[in-house]
Amino acid sequence: MASVPNARRTPALSRRFTKFFSKSARWSRPMVQTLRRMRDDARTNGWEAFLFGGVPRTFWISGPSAWVRDFDLVFEDGAFVEMAKFYSSSIVRRNRFGGIKLNINKIEIDAWPLGKTWAFREGLVDEPSFVNLPKTTFLNIDSIVVEFAPPPGKSRRLFESGFFRCLRNETLDICLKSNPYPELCAVRSIRLARALGFDFSPQLGQYVLAAIESVSSSAFSRIQQSHYGRIVLDEQDLSGVADRLRENSVVGSRLFPKVGRQAELWDCDNFHHFTAFHSPAVRR
Repeated sequence: MASVPNARRTPALSRRFTKFFSKSARWSRPMVQTLRRMRDDARTNGWEAFLFGGVPRTFWISGPSAWVRDFDLVFEDGAFVEMAKFYSSSIVRRNRFGGIKLNINKIEIDAWPLGKTWAFREGLVDEPSFVNLPKTTFLNIDSIVVEFAPPPGKSRRLFESGFFRCLRNETLDICLKSNPYPELCAVRSIRLARALGFDFSPQLGQYVLAAIESVSSSAFSRIQQSHYGRIVLDEQDLSGVADRLRENSVVGSRLFPKVGRQAELWDCDNFHHFTAFHSPAVRR
């Protein structure tokens, strides 16, 4: 069930976003200026929007100076229409499912309307809302959304569905099992486990093992090449993970050693916003 975290966590994360928008953050000036501009435009026009994907997660784990490259914004449906018209000259690509890619000051931002999120559109999660948006993610480590532009003087809202439990237990688990791309889900789960040094839950371990065993190694390579543009887990990597998962089929599986530093996670986020609004029939 999606929930608002306790009173300590919400202000703490809000302060990290405030620092991100300040001059003290370790970001390029064009990036901060672009996000500030969008935040101010959202406030002026009353557009309700939430940050989705890697930014809220990375800000909580590594702080506002950690590097991220993907900014995913989900807008209330009516606000999205207004925003798309407002930034029409900055749209560089539209997709058939209602999402757009903006390029503002050479900063790319993916945006889409709440109701077009894949799990809502497929009826897998009831009642499209920002409260329920965290339930639409495959992994619990992604199940957090943070309000982008709260009105001045208002608290920044935050909704999650197992995100803080994931960090507390250091265990990746499945939030929403239904997904059109099981092989890519498996690859991303392995990469995040390696970056964070987290365990797999038994449920996730069984899912990843089944995905690895479902296709040939050459097919896995083609899937990765098609999506990432390169092979991120080769045949030896996948075989080693599969062997360890078979050995730990009942208990949670730690595939990689714990990390001694805050992990840089941006390179694992390519897949996340792609599945948010794409149809099972679409491959690339």
